[in-house]
Amino acid sequence: MPTRDDQLVKQITEQVLAALQREKSAGPSASSAAPINPPIGVCTGDYSQFTDRPDLVNDTDSPITPTSLLGGIVTAAQLQEAIDGSTDRVANLAPDARLTPLAADFVREHPEKVRRGTHVEPRDPKSEIAGVPWLWWADGHCPAVQSIVATHRPQVRPSAAPRSESGLLQVVRDLKTGLHNQTLSGGLLFVSSAVRASLFANRCAEIRAVVANCEEVVNEAIGSLSANALIIEYPYVDERKMSAMVSAMLAKPPKASPHLARELAELQRSPQR
Repeated sequence: MPTRDDQLVKQITEQVLAALQREKSAGPSASSAAPINPPIGVCTGDYSQFTDRPDLVNDTDSPITPTSLLGGIVTAAQLQEAIDGSTDRVANLAPDARLTPLAADFVREHPEKVRRGTHVEPRDPKSEIAGVPWLWWADGHCPAVQSIVATHRPQVRPSAAPRSESGLLQVVRDLKTGLHNQTLSGGLLFVSSAVRASLFANRCAEIRAVVANCEEVVNEAIGSLSANALIIEYPYVDERKMSAMVSAMLAKPPKASPHLARELAELQRSPQR
């Protein structure tokens, strides 16, 4: 067992007493001159001194750049990048933005993270019903249809008609009335079979319906017939094609040309005997 060194203890004691005596003789000003630093492990909240650690700089001094609207064809990667760079963790889509299939899957899985612009800019300023919503209806439940119409809100709104075959007559009547009163721009009908839908729709003078399975047919119907109703047999068309057709249909408010209006009026006249 080590023995105590009385001589060493005496020397340490004398040095401590001498230091205390010097501090007492110097007065209170000397003791307050030396800064008292917090012990290691205590956070002061001031990170400005850590110039080599940019991750510790307060965010309040960093400029916040507003997130721009995503337009054109938007991918899932662009959505995630916009969310990561947004202060509210939300990606903002332009009203006419189109989603890739993977982006549509992302929206379906994370609807709270994507927001579409609320103001629809009319493509044709001369159109009297530019910006008026479109009516959409389906005769059953289809996740692809739900995803597509969700990306186009509020430009499209759902019909109150039952989502079954029995609701077809009601939605055609509602579409006819809305077009007549100019409270609707047109209609999107997603059906399992287009036979009855096309018959009912085109019996109404206000409706110019087209049955399509690709974007090219939709564009032709818009250009030559100013179609204002799109009928899609959703069980036989994949989501990508349906999305492209809907986007093409909503791109420009339909309005029949005077020549087409005269031809349609001629068809409505009763034959002379």
